[in-house]
Amino acid sequence: KADRRLDFYKPIDLAADSNGSAFVLDHSHGLIVELTPQGNFKRFIYLRQDSESPFQYPHVLAFANNQFYVVDETQTVFILDYKGKRIRRFKTNYDIYDLAVDRTGFVYVLTPADSFRLHKFTTKGVETLAFSPQEEKENELWKIFARGRIAIGPDNSIYYSLEYPYKIYKYSSDGKPLFGFGRDLGIVLTPPTIYRQKGKIISVNRQQYSYDIKIGTNNVIMNLTKTRGSHGGDAIDLFSDKGQYLQSLYLARNYRRFALADSNDIILQLPRPINTVERYKIEKMRIAHNIHF
Repeated sequence: KADRRLDFYKPIDLAADSNGSAFVLDHSHGLIVELTPQGNFKRFIYLRQDSESPFQYPHVLAFANNQFYVVDETQTVFILDYKGKRIRRFKTNYDIYDLAVDRTGFVYVLTPADSFRLHKFTTKGVETLAFSPQEEKENELWKIFARGRIAIGPDNSIYYSLEYPYKIYKYSSDGKPLFGFGRDLGIVLTPPTIYRQKGKIISVNRQQYSYDIKIGTNNVIMNLTKTRGSHGGDAIDLFSDKGQYLQSLYLARNYRRFALADSNDIILQLPRPINTVERYKIEKMRIAHNIHF
């Protein structure tokens, strides 16, 4: 807060590298801010200064293979090297909700804008695969049952976490559905309220429950959630790569995105009007089902 360069207007996404640096995507300022492991300002990447800025209201950030991947409102995917120099870009015909990159460089995007929710691209923008078919055909329902976040495992498997209802799906790298899983501990989920007029959906009051997903050490799936009920609250739920629930790390605030700096540090972003990035250290995790932390 004391550093005016960290006066975020609308931080919308997070990433981190293996050195513990955090990268915060500011939607309204059209830039990436790098923070040191101590939370100090280090540099801007692509500060938007005029209408010719390469980022036009970016909303998705990923960091993989020592490169940045950014999606802006034009649904263009920008690929930058570590110094922030643009390597290439490609435009899609989809409304991209999230993006993830596997170790071989393929880019996966999540979108509800077509008959498939997940699409696989080369870094040159050639679409090679579309999978995870839509279950709802009405446009307004797509906004509920298709949005979410995706993450890539060490074996290049894809994990797709729905915002609603609480469900995580696992796919192979060639788009084959493997299984789905979630946490079922007496959680009360309030379904979205759908308003119709003459049979047509006019608005949807949607409550989000699953906000972000990352892959931790030992292939542990970490899913940021907001739930209700006796076992609810803001938490990061942990699962094995087989979909078995392990435990939850409960949080005190309403976070919306998180990044893993290393196996013990988690960086989280609070929504507006707080606009703050916070860092947590995991001091203790229990050993469960032969998975060691």
